[in-house]
Amino acid sequence: MICLALFNLVVGVMAMKAGESPDVGRWLVFAAVSALVGNALPGPIMTFTGNLGEACMQYGLLNAARIVYK
Repeated sequence: MICLALFNLVVGVMAMKAGESPDVGRWLVFAAVSALVGNALPGPIMTFTGNLGEACMQYGLLNAARIVYK
């Protein structure tokens, strides 16, 4: 899952730099950062924050897709 989050981060930054659709880039960066932060916390709290980070990542990806396929 970390590879997917890093890939979303790279694509989001590239989309923001391209300037065509910065909102899509922002949602992709949000998705990546939420997944990375949620999975980076130590110990047993990561069970909850990891799941929350994954849910936020899905929310960000859905919003980015909503903008693209509008």
